Amino acid sequence: MTVTNIVALQLNGEDEFLESLSLPMGFANLWTMSFWLKPTQFLPEPLSSDHRVLAHLRASTRRGEVLIWGARIEGAKYEEEIYVELGDSNGARMRIIRFNSVQKRNEWRNFSCVWDGTSLIAYDQGLLIQDMLVIQSGGNDTMDDPAGGRILRVGGLIEDTGPSLASWSGIVGHIGVWNTEIQPNEFGTLISGGFGFDLLTNSGTYTSSATLVHWWKPGDDFPNVGRDYAGDVTLTSGTNATATGINNVITDNP
Repeated sequence: MTVTNIVALQLNGEDEFLESLSLPMGFANLWTMSFWLKPTQFLPEPLSSDHRVLAHLRASTRRGEVLIWGARIEGAKYEEEIYVELGDSNGARMRIIRFNSVQKRNEWRNFSCVWDGTSLIAYDQGLLIQDMLVIQSGGNDTMDDPAGGRILRVGGLIEDTGPSLASWSGIVGHIGVWNTEIQPNEFGTLISGGFGFDLLTNSGTYTSSATLVHWWKPGDDFPNVGRDYAGDVTLTSGTNATATGINNVITDNP
């Protein structure tokens, strides 16, 4: 079956997600993660689930954990928030920061977060997010890539612990991970190119292709929905999840 012009993956907010095996991720205490997102009110939100998990990276403990979740998209006052939570090299919660006004219902936006070994910052459409709240700060300010590897789940929580969290409700586009801090001037080129921009090639103000460790293009690479174009961490339909494949692939892009 030939599928063309397929560029994004729609997740139902209930039981659809992608996940990897437990593998070394190739980044630890200095990294950038970038997501193209289009949150939707795809299905009614459970009242008990106040937040939606976009991505969760963790080992068997919280060592080197990255958890990214957003307030529910149903017209609530704070629907535009995205939270980023980090676990240090000992498995303790190191940061929880809320970034405000960064997701818009039915609108494509690029959200990127950067950990530079000391500070966690984030960008919305390439602009540094100034409206933020540090909810927790502690730990040893050091992340690691555990020897046993980490699992990455896109669109759902790996373990049902912590706050009331549910699966991502919306459309997920390209995801890039670098083992360095992307510089502010690079985002302009990256974002203006949308899905058509090749992260493996330096162009314009973008000069970080050599430090790109993962690049997933969910929906844009059917039938291999979770192919990693920059590394070897394949994402497949998650364990106990509804099969995530052709039925989720839609034509949509920034």
